[in-house]
Amino acid sequence: MKKWLYAGAFAVIFAGCVIWAATRRPMARTVTIGAVLRAHNSVSLLGEDDFVTFDILIDTKKSFAGEDCNITEAYLANDDGEYLKLKVESVEFSGDSLPLGDNTYYLYYFTFLIDFHPTTEYFFEIADAELTINYRCGASVRLPVGSFSYNKVASFIDDCLSVRKLKGLVNVLDGRKTLAAVDIGIKNDTESDIFITAISPLVPDVAFSFSERVASDALEYRPDCEIDLILGYAYDYFNGVAAAFNYRLPAGERACFLLPLKYRRLLPVNKFGIAVDYTIAGESRRLVCDDFTFFKTREISLKALQNIEFRTYENY
Repeated sequence: MKKWLYAGAFAVIFAGCVIWAATRRPMARTVTIGAVLRAHNSVSLLGEDDFVTFDILIDTKKSFAGEDCNITEAYLANDDGEYLKLKVESVEFSGDSLPLGDNTYYLYYFTFLIDFHPTTEYFFEIADAELTINYRCGASVRLPVGSFSYNKVASFIDDCLSVRKLKGLVNVLDGRKTLAAVDIGIKNDTESDIFITAISPLVPDVAFSFSERVASDALEYRPDCEIDLILGYAYDYFNGVAAAFNYRLPAGERACFLLPLKYRRLLPVNKFGIAVDYTIAGESRRLVCDDFTFFKTREISLKALQNIEFRTYENY
């Protein structure tokens, strides 16, 4: 009787193994990886930790690339040899799969700690950034990720000037949700005139179009209103010469502007810091606002997928 029981158990186990072997997908011999191009940026106080997250697509769930424990080193670099060291914090599968051509890609969030701790104010910018990730298996993955800017400041508080309003105008451009303009209110907190000489987004791919600014003290609009309707003409996001900005802000007064954005190239951006340069009593000064999030989204459009530069590596 026991022999029959043992034989039956063995038959069940053997059949299960056969089914498992027949249905199990073998590990792919290669892995194809790409990163969504974005305008990555960070503005924070000295002494604070900073993190950056990249949206990375991988064409298989079974590879060396999607496990944070396999990562030994990472950094951002440009063609001039400048680089910023990173330390892996987490690699998480988003749960999303995205079809592109004949392939299916799985979306992972790679989050890194910026492994650099300056003790004085610091500014680092890469217009065309490449992320390098080195793995225990010996693979070195290099991916274009868009642009990157990193700003460390001593304080966000200024005793002469303050930002009293900050919100974004969000439009869809070429199928991608991004900022069309920023509405900013600035107050002179002194008893002297202030001359504002520049207002700059702290991200390399965009600039404000001062010549097309609109006074926004009494301006009413929806946050997703088409910028063309506000300006009264078809706005060009890419062309136009940046005009000099020299605005006198009298003592104790506030000024509000809707500032349209010009793009060097379309890298969707939903947050960035802002620098306001000004002079008072002949002294040049700067107010920095931290990286304000104007809208929240992690959606990836078909156009964004088509712009990814995918690279293929041996799988381990």
